[in-house]
Amino acid sequence: MDGINEKAKKDMVRLPSIINDRSFITDVSKVKEGSAQERIIEYHNAIKQQMSSLNGDLDTVLQRHEQDFLNAFKYQMYNLYTQIKDLKKAANNTGPNLKHNEELKKLQKSLEWFRKEAIKLGETVEEYKKEIDILKEKNKELETDCKFYKSKLKTAKKSIKLAKIEKDSKPSVEQVLITTVETNNIPQSPAKYTPSSKSGELIAELLTKYKRNDIAMLKEIEELMERQAKHYNEASKHYQRIINNERKKIQNLSVIQSSAFLEKSELENLFLDCVEEVKKEIGHRRAKSLRLQKFPLKTRSSPKEKAEVFSPSDKRKIMELLISNEQVLIILYEKLFPFRASQYGNPQKLDQEISLDTTAQEFEEIIKLLPQSIAS
Repeated sequence: MDGINEKAKKDMVRLPSIINDRSFITDVSKVKEGSAQERIIEYHNAIKQQMSSLNGDLDTVLQRHEQDFLNAFKYQMYNLYTQIKDLKKAANNTGPNLKHNEELKKLQKSLEWFRKEAIKLGETVEEYKKEIDILKEKNKELETDCKFYKSKLKTAKKSIKLAKIEKDSKPSVEQVLITTVETNNIPQSPAKYTPSSKSGELIAELLTKYKRNDIAMLKEIEELMERQAKHYNEASKHYQRIINNERKKIQNLSVIQSSAFLEKSELENLFLDCVEEVKKEIGHRRAKSLRLQKFPLKTRSSPKEKAEVFSPSDKRKIMELLISNEQVLIILYEKLFPFRASQYGNPQKLDQEISLDTTAQEFEEIIKLLPQSIAS
């Protein structure tokens, strides 16, 4: 560029100086000799020479700056080559980076799932611990009931054994006949017979009614002994039936108690339903808080929830839901006012109480029917 400027300056020197020859209003200069036509011809010839030498001047300039152009081109191409290499490396690295990011996202999701599962497991473990404590208490009550019923059964068995022993200890019909025959053969003693039991009194009455060698007296004694044997057999069968019924009732009660021990009561189910409703509300709140954390610019800032599972307000809500239920109110009314509740309440409970009272009365009647020595 500097060479071009120098060449232009030289050509301007060669040309007749138009700047010096110009004439303005304020500038007065001498007019050269010669006509205007000659000056036009001179200018024309100078322009032709300039146009003819322009190509050569351009070639010389290009030859001078060709090496600089090539160096600049090489430098630019090298820069482009290095940039393309860097872009290829970045493109090659984007694939594993994307895979790594996807793996991280999957791991984060699995971590959140494991956290939720751990929280649920902790809650279930606490619930099971509470249920285990309740079941232990019920088991203790059942053990006490079983001990009580076992003691009752033992006493009943003892009473039956004693009744059998008394029955066996009483003389049979054949022994009574042998004794009567022997007494007939033995001469009468001057001492009087003093009976010590009801059977002895009956025998004394028969002796007074009939003669000693009378066959009717022996037949009547035989009939009386048969009646007594039948009566004792019927009584023993009756007692055995009662004992079997009591055993069946005890088995049914144990089955009912075990089923009640395993099954959940109405209050437990109601309480669990209330807890599940409150848990759903807590889940909605957590979802809202997570949305607010993900998009903090679009929504207003909200206070972070505590890490606790149930807040005091949640616990209060559980109690309100429990108390507002009709079944809970009915149970509370029955517990607070049992006499009024029995008039307007459950007929099934009344039937159960009546059946228990009747069984207790039957057991007492059985004990009364036994002899006083056995009952004591």
